[in-house]
Amino acid sequence: QFESNTDSKEAALIYAQQCPIIFGQSETTLTQMFAIGLRHQIPFISYICDAFQRDRMRMLTMSSAQILKSAEWVNKSPMIAKLCQNSEKRKDVLSSGIETFLVRTAPRFNFKPLSLIEDSAANIVQYFAHAARFVQTLIDTPQSTTTTPFSYDAVIVLNHTTSSEVMVKPDFGGDDDHDENDDDESDEDDTKEDDDYFANLSDRLKQNQCVFLQKTCSVLTSGDGTRFLEPAFAELKDTLQKTKYGQQQQHNNSQSYPHRKRFCSLIDRRSKDDDVLYMFEPPDDCNTIPIQHVPEWYFEAGKKCVLPSHNYAQEKSQKMSPLTIKVEGLGHPKQLTFSFHVASVDIVRCYMFWMGFYIRIVHPHDLILVFKHMFNLEFAGNAKYLNSSKVKQDLADVKLVDAGFDAFYEDSTIVPRQLK
Repeated sequence: QFESNTDSKEAALIYAQQCPIIFGQSETTLTQMFAIGLRHQIPFISYICDAFQRDRMRMLTMSSAQILKSAEWVNKSPMIAKLCQNSEKRKDVLSSGIETFLVRTAPRFNFKPLSLIEDSAANIVQYFAHAARFVQTLIDTPQSTTTTPFSYDAVIVLNHTTSSEVMVKPDFGGDDDHDENDDDESDEDDTKEDDDYFANLSDRLKQNQCVFLQKTCSVLTSGDGTRFLEPAFAELKDTLQKTKYGQQQQHNNSQSYPHRKRFCSLIDRRSKDDDVLYMFEPPDDCNTIPIQHVPEWYFEAGKKCVLPSHNYAQEKSQKMSPLTIKVEGLGHPKQLTFSFHVASVDIVRCYMFWMGFYIRIVHPHDLILVFKHMFNLEFAGNAKYLNSSKVKQDLADVKLVDAGFDAFYEDSTIVPRQLK
């Protein structure tokens, strides 16, 4: 049912409390989308946006395909037709809901980016696969039913980026495709901003009393892909138990961690030597999942903070945090984030954020299609790797399960059947 009788005031109160950044202003359209989701107990607006973005990505595999717009997708989607019952007003509401949610969360993924990544696509794919397998090990434990829900944000600081020929920055409004040229900023300015943004990471975590560990790591020597994350996580969990949660009844059983918790990792690849891994809990204002949380809380927490700045508390009170690392990494092309929203043992959503844009990685092979638009394909054999069987092997055993969304997408997609 499209029109919900759920009390919109109740929805507005819940989202204003749990998601004040996303729901900063009480838009009628967004309230209605959230109310429908609450009534049917599904992440309704997230499903809609995820389905639209995935079709947008897959339509690019068609020759001479134009970048899909939300209004066009709403008009063509079979499920939307059922929901709207030929009502143009309802279609306009859904299209507006997509645009508003994308503005509040992060703009639709840009397939004509401002920068291209000059790093090994093979290494980054392997790090993604490692993170996904690690999440699966937490789910597959005997305590998995008490471990979920949890949130894990995995940030990778890339080695280098270069300007692309098409200069496009995030557009936080409207439905126009990102095809306008913008003035380029100097490489020196970009480098200085990145140096400040990613500077003194361990000192910043200490300053904000975030429990963390720091280790060197290498994707080339990580065995089955979880062995450098699993020991790090075990050490982090043990430290948290001894120093932070030991006196709290709900965490007396360390086996339940990370139940209703959010933790993060950051892999810094800028060194000429081994990569550096940080694993940590973010600040207390965004590391605990509320009881009866809304699905969009995961986005809200990531938009608040991943790794805080030195002056995080002061910046937060002033609603300014330019040096706090957040999931979207707006203005910092060296930051790539994979955000895992683990709602239950059979619902694992993975979102990728880069340069302020985002897209859901529904199936592991989606990553191949997106990376072909993000990486300099002439660098480090990236084109050869992304078109080889090796990349498929690297992703072969990665699981991202969400049967509810799979069914939703099957009913809503506009991609021709021969491309499915």
